[in-house]
Amino acid sequence: MKNFVLRLKQMKTADRGLILVSVLTAVYGLYEALRMHQEIESIVTLWFLAAGMSAVIVRNRIKNTAVPDPQDIILSWIFLGCAGVTLLLTAFMNVVLAMQISLLLVMGACLGRFADYRTVLKLFPAGFIFLLLLPNADYFNSLMSYPLRLICSYLTCFILKLCAVEISCDAAMLRLGTEKIAVTAACSGINQLEAMFLIGWIITMLVHQRLVCRVAHWLLLLPIVILLNSLRLTITLLLYLGFGKVAFNDDVHIILGYVMVFAVAFVFWACRSLIPFSEKPELSKEKK
Repeated sequence: MKNFVLRLKQMKTADRGLILVSVLTAVYGLYEALRMHQEIESIVTLWFLAAGMSAVIVRNRIKNTAVPDPQDIILSWIFLGCAGVTLLLTAFMNVVLAMQISLLLVMGACLGRFADYRTVLKLFPAGFIFLLLLPNADYFNSLMSYPLRLICSYLTCFILKLCAVEISCDAAMLRLGTEKIAVTAACSGINQLEAMFLIGWIITMLVHQRLVCRVAHWLLLLPIVILLNSLRLTITLLLYLGFGKVAFNDDVHIILGYVMVFAVAFVFWACRSLIPFSEKPELSKEKK
């Protein structure tokens, strides 16, 4: 603890300010999420994702001894101006949402006082998670759930038709013979999505050095989740055709859910070679 305090005192004022704003944002986001009674599993997973993103960016910024350009301060005033405009729009939008957006912009303004604009923009996704996504996790889950259900329903129907199974799809309802099977929110993969985002971020950090490579790889995660979740639904329905309603038991559902998580992680890791950006030139420059 003494060593940490000593290192903190030896830091530049800008670095201490950057750490303080980042920590306060993370703590406030967690407090707001708990106050809004969100699901604790989603909160913890998303919070660790945002905290990890912030920690890496702040650490890299502190290791870089470059002094922020005075012109970067302009970004702070732009953020403050946008925050004020957002508050004026409360007559046209939800007051709580307007306050949250304004707080996110104020966070950007505070960060702009201590870091260059590149660092501020890199920290914005983490700030979005802390100040907007965490307090409204249930709303965002419900917003994404139905589109995911629709996509998985149609994909599952398509795959089963390839397997010569007579099946039709009506929105999120599958007609298997005389049976009607609803693809619910639990079947959409939404419950595993936060964990997948965290695992995907960890994998991209381990296998890539450049930010552009990490982002490009991370964007492959959602299509992989949708595809493998559709395969999970396909296997469940094939088990139902073979063994009856035992395929819908909680134990089977949980086992297939864990299998899907491991499968997504493996496929996502295997897709690292699909990223078309070469990292060798950047690494060679650093060595020089």
